[in-house]
Order: sequence, then C-alpha cells, then structure tokens
Amino acid sequence: MMIYSQLLKQDNLKNVYLLQGDAFLVKKCIDFFCSKLGVKKFDVSKFDDENFDVDNFVTACEQMSFFVEKRLVIVKDLLKLSERDKRSISEYLKKINPLCILLFVDTLNSGIFDFTYAEKVELKLSPEELILFVNAEATKYSKTFDKDAIITLIQYCNEDLTRISIEIQKLCAYIGDESTIGISNVKMLVHANEEIGVFDLMGALGEKDSSKSMHMLSQLMGGVEQNSKIFSLLSTQMRRMFFIVTSKKSNTELAKAFQIKEFAVNKLKSQAKNFSVKKLKDILYELEDVEYMLKNAMFTQENALYYLVTFICY
Repeated sequence: MMIYSQLLKQDNLKNVYLLQGDAFLVKKCIDFFCSKLGVKKFDVSKFDDENFDVDNFVTACEQMSFFVEKRLVIVKDLLKLSERDKRSISEYLKKINPLCILLFVDTLNSGIFDFTYAEKVELKLSPEELILFVNAEATKYSKTFDKDAIITLIQYCNEDLTRISIEIQKLCAYIGDESTIGISNVKMLVHANEEIGVFDLMGALGEKDSSKSMHMLSQLMGGVEQNSKIFSLLSTQMRRMFFIVTSKKSNTELAKAFQIKEFAVNKLKSQAKNFSVKKLKDILYELEDVEYMLKNAMFTQENALYYLVTFICY
C-alpha cells in the first residue's frame, strides 16, 4: 500500500487508484492528478450514489478527451454498489482504457472498493507530517504555534485535517496582532469532541482522582442522548483498553481493527499502565451488570455514569 507522500512523488501514473482516508487529502490528491494530467475540473467525470450507473461509468472511462491525453474519472463514497455492479467493474478493470486514470475514493471506510487492480493509497499523515501541516497552515497567516498547542489541537480535532485547517483560521483571527498561538488559546477556542473528553476522563480515572473525574464527567454530560453517547464511548474505550493490554498485535493492527487513529491506541496504552489486568476485567464485568440494569430501566443514563465512575475510582 502506498502513502500520500509517495503518491505525490510518482512520475508514471497507474490507471486505477483507491484513495482511502482523510477527505482533505482526497481533495489534495485530486488537485495533484488534475495538475499532473493537465485536466481542467470541468473535464472530470464524477460518480457517486446519486448518479452511478455501470454503463455510464464504462462510457466515461472509454470516452476520449479533446483537451488532454488522458481522461480522469472519479468514483466517490458509494454505499449502494451491488455485488453485480462490483463484478462488472472488476471485469472492466482488467481491460480498462489505457488513456483513463480512474480514482476510487473511500473516505467513509465502507470497504466497497476492494478491487485487485487498484493501487491502494492510504491518505493519512504521520505525527511528524501533522505537525508540519499545522505549522504550514499557521504560516499562511504569519502565525506560529507552541509545540504543546499543536499536539492539543491535533488531538482535539481527532487528526481531521479539514477541521484542523478551520480551527487554525479561527485561532489566528482570535489572537489578532499576537504572533504565537499557545495551548491556552486552543483549550479556550477549540471544542474537543466527546471521544477526546472521554480520553481525558479515563486519564483522571486511572489516577484515582475522584474529584477531577466527577468534574470532567459533569462537563461531558447533557441530555439523555448525550449521556447515552458518553456511556457508550466510555464502555467502548474500557473494552479497547483491556484488549490492547492482552493483545500482541502492533499499534497499526490495533488501530485498523478498532477503526481508530494510531494516536488513540498510543493514548490507551499509556492510560492502561494505571490499571491492572484484573482491575480492567472487574470493570468489564461491572459494565455488563450496568448495561443490564440500563436495559431494564433499573438505572438512568445519568446514574449509570456516576456509578461507573465511582466504581472505577474506588
């Protein structure tokens, strides 16, 4: 499998690519192909769930371009592709028009596009590349980041490059004439998603800091739907943590199995050091009991969360 930086260095393009990962990098890749082929965006054929038809798709691939040597065809985030259509596409790829560059885009991790003849490209940045990306975006506004502020921003945005870019614009506008964005700016202006909030809560639970844990929990909680989401996230992360400490899989394999970022696996591994395997096992057993009581209306979501946090702390 190829990575984003390797794709940008390619001179001899393949006929078929499968782009998987960050939507921001997908746009960058499409710009790369358009520039490389000299294709204008109005001359690109695009297909999605709304307009996909196998016959029209093949026609688009076979069609000659009047403006450039090669055609660019993009098939993006299909969820309704039938098995028959998959077979038809797979057969066509064996004899695809050599003057066509075909991009299958899967930012939804649907797994629908898994064709043998596609060059797979994983669209994600390494931790070092993420830091360079943040610095480059800030430089556009003549600003810089403190190192801790960069790490916090990346975590708060769950490595979503589109959101990171938007938040940087907001931060740069907020600090005005100041030149450096600090961690206090990020914590004040960037809303961490619930998953990051639960990570922070688990850190406090691992430290057996009941006061801090209860404060964090109260900040995360809201209505019934929100509390249900927080309980589900906390439950999921505790199960992942147990699996991580008892598994021999690599971080990359674990991230793929859980469909989460590698930094999340690293964070869970770090937090797991505060729990023994026996303690984690006890928590999982207790989770089963609490879930049973929730399903049988013996607990409200709010009470279940407070009880679970108290149990883990003590």
